[in-house]
Amino acid sequence: MRMLRSAFAVLFFAALLLTGCQQLFTTSLAAAFARKSIPIPSNLSTSQASDLAAQAKSTQDTQLAAALVSSLNTEIAGTTDPATLASLKQSAAEAAVVASNAGGTVMTALSAFASGTTPSSSQISSIVTQLQAGTTASILTALAYLDPSTSNPAAVNVSAVNATDYVLAAAVIAASALPPGVDPSTLNGSTTPTLTAYQTSPQVVQANKIITAATSLPGVVSSSVTQLASFLNT
Repeated sequence: MRMLRSAFAVLFFAALLLTGCQQLFTTSLAAAFARKSIPIPSNLSTSQASDLAAQAKSTQDTQLAAALVSSLNTEIAGTTDPATLASLKQSAAEAAVVASNAGGTVMTALSAFASGTTPSSSQISSIVTQLQAGTTASILTALAYLDPSTSNPAAVNVSAVNATDYVLAAAVIAASALPPGVDPSTLNGSTTPTLTAYQTSPQVVQANKIITAATSLPGVVSSSVTQLASFLNT
């Protein structure tokens, strides 16, 4: 299973390669603003939602992003216009990537593995734990909007949601299919879940669809994105 362990590390290098043609974040990572609450109405216009999502991404404000995700999920559930849905889902997915703090986890891993050292199983388990720690049902719902096979998927506007966001979204969704902190390279025919069960889980299937969608985004070098498939072990 050594190859799979190395493949998991490839996820982070794939994200690094993607940053060669597009920023991972608009600004450097910043601590979330201290607020007791962030009241966001669930009747935002598409432009208001887009502006708030961009603000959360620019400052990496996880608190604002989480509040926006919750509000937009509610609004999306009551929206029927296809164009409005696509726009709101794009903003929700953009905010969900920030709210999950997957970017912070990936950047930390990139720094740790920049020398090319293969991460240990315990390091991979730690990364999975961090990805899972920032994940909620609301975030997973919003990240799933990037799946092009869903009804009225998110719009594709790489100036707002780029291939790096897709990679991070897929990583969070795939990690949610694992028991807490489990290194996927340790899965086999007798583990819980089994390797086959993990590979065919709805989360991993959906993560693969998001990766495939990322390869078709304008200006994307598909080879940088498809390396993630090895992490998903498909």
